[in-house]
Amino acid sequence: MYQAFKLLIYIDKNKTFSEGSVGALKVMKFCATIISAFIIGGILFVAVFLDGDRAGIIALGLYFTFASSVIATFAGVLQHLVKEVVDIITENELIV
Repeated sequence: MYQAFKLLIYIDKNKTFSEGSVGALKVMKFCATIISAFIIGGILFVAVFLDGDRAGIIALGLYFTFASSVIATFAGVLQHLVKEVVDIITENELIV
């Protein structure tokens, strides 16, 4: 959430295509991936060690894993695109 807020501040200051934005997106991608891994670990723990009705907990975990994976994928694609734009802008500044 902090990195998303930081990215919004970069956008507000018209520094959308900067190295700071790329860094914020990179951290968002990393955190979303780690959250997915922790949720999968929790699902495996519940499936192996708990008795009783596990279907609801596992389904909820899968929903959150999917949402976190979508966020990580979106952040990764956006990071790549912003990095390409930053490289093009830097190259154009060197030519002029």
